Amino acid sequence: MNTSVSPGSIEHPKSAGISSCLFVLVLLLLVGGAIARLRQSLASYPGTFFVDIQLGNICVKRGSRARASRAYSDALQYAPNDSQLRGLIAAQITRVSTEPLNQIPDLRDPFME
Repeated sequence: MNTSVSPGSIEHPKSAGISSCLFVLVLLLLVGGAIARLRQSLASYPGTFFVDIQLGNICVKRGSRARASRAYSDALQYAPNDSQLRGLIAAQITRVSTEPLNQIPDLRDPFME
C-alpha cells in the first residue's frame, strides 16, 4: 500500500475523501442543527465510519451520552474488518456507557493520523 503526504494533502487508499468529509463536518458544526444534518449525510454514505468517530467525540464533549453511544456504534458497524480498530471502538462504547463523560478522551482514528 502506498501512502504519500505533502503539505495540504494525504494520499492513502483508506483516506480517500477524508479532507472533503472533514471540511463538511466543520461547516456543519458552524451552522445550527449541525448534528442532525451530519446524521443525514452519514446515512447516505455509511462507509465514512471515521466521521461517526468524530461525531461521537463531539457528542462526548457536549455531554450527550446517548448520541455518543449511537455514533460510536455506527462507526463500529461500518468500520473495516480490522480487529485492532474495532476493539478500540468497542472499548470506547463501553467507556461512554459506564464512565463520566468529562473523563473520556477522544477516540483517535489511526487512519486519520
